[in-house]
Amino acid sequence: MAGAGTVAWLLHRGSAGADDSAKGGPAGTSGREADPFGVDPGASLEVVAFDGAYGTLALDYSRVQYRKRFPGARVTLGRTQRTRTTLGPRLSGGHPPDLFDNAGADRFDTLTLVRNGQLRDLTALLDAPSLDDPHTAVRDTLRPGTLDAGRFRGDGVHGIAYAYDVLGIWHSDTLFQEHGWAYPETWDAMLTLCREAKRQGLAGWTYAADYPVYLAYAVLPFIGKIGGTAVLDAIDNLESGAWRHPAVKHAFDAYSALGRDKLVLPGRPGFRQAQRAWVEGKALFIPEGSWLESETRPVRPTGFQFSVAGPSSLDRSDRLPFGTVWGSPSELFVVPKRAPNAAGAQELLRIMLGAQAAGRFTAQTSALSCVATAKLPDDAPSSVVSADRALRRAGTRLLVNPRLTDWYPGLAKELGAVLNELVTGETGVADAVLRVQRAADALARDSSVPKRRHG
Repeated sequence: MAGAGTVAWLLHRGSAGADDSAKGGPAGTSGREADPFGVDPGASLEVVAFDGAYGTLALDYSRVQYRKRFPGARVTLGRTQRTRTTLGPRLSGGHPPDLFDNAGADRFDTLTLVRNGQLRDLTALLDAPSLDDPHTAVRDTLRPGTLDAGRFRGDGVHGIAYAYDVLGIWHSDTLFQEHGWAYPETWDAMLTLCREAKRQGLAGWTYAADYPVYLAYAVLPFIGKIGGTAVLDAIDNLESGAWRHPAVKHAFDAYSALGRDKLVLPGRPGFRQAQRAWVEGKALFIPEGSWLESETRPVRPTGFQFSVAGPSSLDRSDRLPFGTVWGSPSELFVVPKRAPNAAGAQELLRIMLGAQAAGRFTAQTSALSCVATAKLPDDAPSSVVSADRALRRAGTRLLVNPRLTDWYPGLAKELGAVLNELVTGETGVADAVLRVQRAADALARDSSVPKRRHG
């Protein structure tokens, strides 16, 4: 693994036995369908990946296929854990790579790059024929919400978020089957189940006390389910009084019962400790993202099965029904405006967005991709099957994607701190609402922070 701030350049070589489906595009294609961007077959292509959880796995198969299409092209792949520090001078100096993954804690503020005219609009890629079906545009093969992650101003799309996380409430199928329990579809049933577990010496919930923002993965979609997506948009837009909406109070009040009835695992465990306790069956529920699959693999017992669900229903007045789920695209790939081989970068992305490349990504990472047409591997883990099923059931009508946690991480951190105190009984609902609203108002007044808006 490359050290922080370093980039290891790797010259790509084809691999024996690799599929050659990309040699000439989909069967029977020619002209624009086979090469919609007019790639210079001899031009070099430089790609930089974020050296994080997925490493280069989103790119490995696709760059093999690119070289098969363009055998005269030299393809280099770089890795970095400090995207902005490493690539900032290159973007400002006018000699950027052709494609890079803007991810990690040291990522660029993408809105600023868009406002400065440093990124290419990828609408042409989205309108191009997909690799698998020349009669279907790339955009029509993607999961709902994928394009929203790359929209920062107007109608343009300046990035493709390749991975697709489900953020929600995870439970052990193994434990639930042992006890004959079912995931509670109402909040009253949630509290009843947690109280029953407490009588058996188990906690209802656990979470990472050192990353309490994970609680927002449960609470924010709950707010949207109760009050509708307009409430979440108002929160993301930093609108005055957004946190005083009744849906927020109802959600906070519901979660305060976890603290009042002492239904949370005591001891303030860190995220590794919380995950281990949950895997060991010491708590029923844990709010996390799809990365829970890879992060718990070292400590899970053989045969351990688990699933994700969205928020339970508060009552019949909820604006959205049970089945509402938070789908969050991540790993944003962007093409710099001054990329020397922008055509090649877009063609590589088109290959990545093919069903075969996306399926291999899932097989290697146990993470979903943004490609809805990709099939899951036959041996996909239960968590991946569950996340995919939740997204397909939600469709577009029951899919929410609050942007607070990635647009404004500082405010998200304050929200996490407040929720931490709420579910441990250290603060009340009124105080929690007041503190988050004050933090949001202060952020709205801070002209040094770029602001984003829905709509």
